Amino acid sequence: MINRRIIFAYLAVMALVWAGIATTTVSAKDASITVAAGDTARIPLRLWCTEFGKPFPKAVSGPTGRAPDPVVKALLAAEAKGTTQSDPFETQLAIWKAADGTFHDTPSEGHAVAQQLITDSQTMTISSAPASSMLETIMAQNTLSVTVENLTPVNDTAHFSGNPYSGKADLVVKNTSSQSVTFTFVDGALFKPASNSDQILIAEPLALQQGTGTPAATGTGVATGTSVATGTTAATSAPATAAATSTTAATNTAAPTNTVAPTNTTAPTNTVAPTMTNTPAPTNTSAPTPAPQTAPTTGGNPGDASFFILFAVGLLFVSSGVLVLSRRNIKR
Repeated sequence: MINRRIIFAYLAVMALVWAGIATTTVSAKDASITVAAGDTARIPLRLWCTEFGKPFPKAVSGPTGRAPDPVVKALLAAEAKGTTQSDPFETQLAIWKAADGTFHDTPSEGHAVAQQLITDSQTMTISSAPASSMLETIMAQNTLSVTVENLTPVNDTAHFSGNPYSGKADLVVKNTSSQSVTFTFVDGALFKPASNSDQILIAEPLALQQGTGTPAATGTGVATGTSVATGTTAATSAPATAAATSTTAATNTAAPTNTVAPTNTTAPTNTVAPTMTNTPAPTNTSAPTPAPQTAPTTGGNPGDASFFILFAVGLLFVSSGVLVLSRRNIKR
């Protein structure tokens, strides 16, 4: 009887542990950004194609909303694994697979990494941003001017040479109103091509650059989420308003003083040597140094924490059960 109870308790613990492993909650690198009146925020983007077989666009507009969940999850899996930088081709294969069900790989290479990204993406859930705060919603209020600048395709000479599948650009958001405006730019946002014959692109936000006006824009977070780092970026310009200021000039408070000059009584004696009073060194209160801009990084899988917490709870549960059952057996 006791053995059966122990087995049931063990199975219950394993079920809890499996639940922690099977679901990995991932928050996209959604950026909540506040732009002061007249100021500009610039968000560098990495862009990926979502429609195999179409040319890379020469111009895009947007954002026009977030991509379907399977495509966003594939992008998040690639960001978490670092393949957006280390293996862009496999990243693109995974995005195409999530978009239309086909890897579109070359027979000689296969798609092992892309398959792993698809597998990883299926265990993720996305914490969505409120629709009312999203950039495309705020754009409709005519308080922001949004343009995509410096759109540049990245040519992969080893794959589809001459037919780029990814690129880079800057999303420039200018506040044209008389007050601060806060918006959310979502990871996995879609950008529409100028020509319908070209690719629709999905965007991965990189480091946020702010502060081209007065006062500087403030970003509450380049990336927020459980498996991505949060970054707060400082203004990068506004030289007129953020010039270095020295609030306290350097002061020499302790020059050497000769308290008693040498006296000739019999032989010249120095009764007191010149003394240096060590008061605090001159302090230069320098101008605030802008915080370094950090690109959103991925890491810190919350699924790991969930696993260890559930595992510890499970061990405690089993230990307690075994102890209680053992005592009852002894009493009998």
